[in-house]
Amino acid sequence: MPPKSKSKSADMKVRKKRWVKIISPTFRDQELGETCVFDLNNALGKPIKANLMNLLGDPRKQNIDVLFETDKLKGETAVLASIKGYKVQQPSLKKLVRRGKTKIEDSFKCHTGDKKPIIVKTFIITRNIVNKSVASKIRGFVKNLAVNKIAKMTFEDFVKGVVESRVQREVKSAAEKIYPIRIVEFSTIKIFKGAKGAFEKPSKVEEATDSKSKPAKSDKEKTTETTKDDKKEEKKSEKQEKTAEPEEAVVEEKEEKAEVKPETESEEAPAEEKKQEKADKE
Repeated sequence: MPPKSKSKSADMKVRKKRWVKIISPTFRDQELGETCVFDLNNALGKPIKANLMNLLGDPRKQNIDVLFETDKLKGETAVLASIKGYKVQQPSLKKLVRRGKTKIEDSFKCHTGDKKPIIVKTFIITRNIVNKSVASKIRGFVKNLAVNKIAKMTFEDFVKGVVESRVQREVKSAAEKIYPIRIVEFSTIKIFKGAKGAFEKPSKVEEATDSKSKPAKSDKEKTTETTKDDKKEEKKSEKQEKTAEPEEAVVEEKEEKAEVKPETESEEAPAEEKKQEKADKE
């Protein structure tokens, strides 16, 4: 009898998936979750989103999500994930807007200190309603200040500073010199993967001044003001001279009256002597 042929299932090798832990070294090696893969290399490059409340144990941070991506292996049972973004949930931003306040938003692209292209979106609310000129001044000042800070920090350090609210406090204290600000927040921070787009470059940040203070005057304005002051002084001197002339005339009149008084007294004296002589004769 011919030998029996082997089945195809016997020739196939059985492959089983296994669970791999995902760990974040940025947040003290906390476990972000697990993934099921055939091979460890298949676990690399996977995006993960974690709520900041779970990472820090702070219920006040439940409206913020941190984006991660697996990029390194840790032994045969774990994968390391690095930070790739930071995002504030839109419903929480809408709750911050109030009547009688001004909302200022901005979006720009820049490079970090480790030369990573990123997109940053800022969210600002003032304490009162402001006009367009003040709002644009605050927007431009915050953008320049943020670009300069980001250029001196790595992407991970910048996100850490935003998570700890250190960067927001620094920007707010500097921008309040222009106008009182209630909230400064970075609504979105993420790595930009496209090649197109204009990137902001760090530049010198001008010192913030109060919006109520008057701007610096040019040389022409200063010269015109000096000529106006000179004309005013001349007019004042002319008025003083005119007022001085009648005062002198009044003083002369008083002196003449003072000179006349003794004459009247001398005329009255002989009249009294005559009356006394008549009284003596009688």
